[in-house]
Amino acid sequence: MWVQNVLDIHSNNSEVLFFVKNNKKIRNKKVLSQLSFELSVPIEFQKSKEEWQSEQCKQWGCIGIHKNSCVKFKKRNHVRYEFKTKQFAPIIWLIKVSKLEKYKNITFELLSICGEKKGFINIKEGIIVCFKELETKIKFCFCK
Repeated sequence: MWVQNVLDIHSNNSEVLFFVKNNKKIRNKKVLSQLSFELSVPIEFQKSKEEWQSEQCKQWGCIGIHKNSCVKFKKRNHVRYEFKTKQFAPIIWLIKVSKLEKYKNITFELLSICGEKKGFINIKEGIIVCFKELETKIKFCFCK
């Protein structure tokens, strides 16, 4: 099951452009993904698929990101990402990213949709301003 995510990030300065540049996965001058979780929150190599998925859940709160993510510039200092994650929303990743010094002036607003249910989080500098969990059998974030 995939969770649809819409992530708005905005700031009063050029940190948004810095975020977009630093979280875009590029190999051999080809863009592989507009948003790559491991560039801001790396994970350790795992031998099995189950261990790999468990590590992703621990570090990001979800099992990976679908390769077809997109980014749209709304204004100079406002960007919207649209992407899917497997089973859960990337809450842990978002909290960790928001605490990074280089993104301290960015406000992150994530809307996650699973079927007819919606959850959201608004966060800046690791401080959650507003939060609503998806009300499904699958929790909005996952911790062992």
